[in-house]
Amino acid sequence: MISITKPMDTALSNEIDKFKKSIDKLFGNIKLWLSDTDLLISEGTTLISEEDIGTYEVPILIIDDKNGKKIATIKPIASKVILTKWRIDVIGKFDKEIIVFMDKGGPSYESKTVLSNGKVEFKTRYYYKGVKKGGWYWIEDSRRGRALILNRKLFLDILELVSDYEQ
Repeated sequence: MISITKPMDTALSNEIDKFKKSIDKLFGNIKLWLSDTDLLISEGTTLISEEDIGTYEVPILIIDDKNGKKIATIKPIASKVILTKWRIDVIGKFDKEIIVFMDKGGPSYESKTVLSNGKVEFKTRYYYKGVKKGGWYWIEDSRRGRALILNRKLFLDILELVSDYEQ
């Protein structure tokens, strides 16, 4: 359940509810993806404070190896993110990787070109390639704008990147 420490309007509250439901779905997938490994998953909570929204509580996942050594923490960071919808960090011993939620197509902008014949041409340009459907993505290469949808294999690769854990 979301715990809000200051009153917020209905639209913001609805957006936080959607963020929370998406976190729950993602965490359910992560638990499923790791169910056949020797990794241990525990749950906790953290508070997020956002200037326009206030402070609210969200779940976190802690992933340990079979000996109880922490591999990573999966921590929601924000419900308002530039160019994407929501953000969750995968924080390990050596590094941190960011996963973001994007709607189908991802963030875009309109460009306007005046052609030699005087006609105006409008084009929609997308910041990231590969956003074929709404979901959680990892931005593989921000320069090339390549986004990969999060799945079991990619999540295990991200765990390896942040913690040097190998399956």
